[in-house]
Amino acid sequence: MPFGGKTPTMGTEPASWAFPTQDAIGFPIVIDWATSDRGDGPRAVDETRKAKPLPPGAAVDAEGKETTDPNKAVALLPFGQHKGYGLGLIDELYAAYIGGGLPQIRGTGLGDAKEKRASTFFFQVIHPDAIKGSDYAKGRTQAQNVKAVIADILGHGNEKCLLPGQPEARNGELSKSMAACCSPRRKLRS
Repeated sequence: MPFGGKTPTMGTEPASWAFPTQDAIGFPIVIDWATSDRGDGPRAVDETRKAKPLPPGAAVDAEGKETTDPNKAVALLPFGQHKGYGLGLIDELYAAYIGGGLPQIRGTGLGDAKEKRASTFFFQVIHPDAIKGSDYAKGRTQAQNVKAVIADILGHGNEKCLLPGQPEARNGELSKSMAACCSPRRKLRS
């Protein structure tokens, strides 16, 4: 939803980042989010089923006015108001520069039926070696600098904070250990 608008012409424009921090902390840091306040529409549908109001600032009605009534909500608002909208707009502009279609919003039939419309996803991959510098603080290497930055973030009383991707890495390790201890092959050998 464009900030200040009333017609949903953009989706939730997911953004994702991943950093190869395995050497520094044992797992990659992975962050993704939708640029809307509530993720995608299914949550609003859930609220309708539960007959619970949406939180203030989450959605607008057909006139572009904020609503907490899930039955009247036609579009989700961006998180951070104009900043979330700006992040979503970045995806649409990248798509425009590389030949993508106009934005597609599920459940709407906006504009010319012959116009190409598509969901927008933008992926950018930068290998750490491509951005490696030669003058890190205190003479550190790139890998040492990544470790130092993460250690600083998790220091100063933040030792119990979770990093994005950490719960998934823990669950992945748990799945591997469960598969190893409970595999049919292992049971046959016992």
